[in-house]
Amino acid sequence: MSDCDNKLNGCRVLIVEDEYFLANDLEVALKSHGASIIGPFGDFDAAYRRAARDHFDVAICLLYWIRRRNHPGALCGGETVAEAFRSARTR
Repeated sequence: MSDCDNKLNGCRVLIVEDEYFLANDLEVALKSHGASIIGPFGDFDAAYRRAARDHFDVAICLLYWIRRRNHPGALCGGETVAEAFRSARTR
């Protein structure tokens, strides 16, 4: 592998996606560039429990649940996914 192939070396990526094939494709693609994968998780609650006890650098999340206003992980305004995970701990 060249240095170009390891652009994500050391990056910890949390994947939250309920579509198996999409989650698998993301995992394979990110690993091929050196990322360490947390998940993938098919539901917010499992991802939240893991995120509460594990460090991640970036999260790739299913937009459907992010946009649901009644869900504890819903984003409000310009809130980031990391802020949503942090604020969900207190809801």
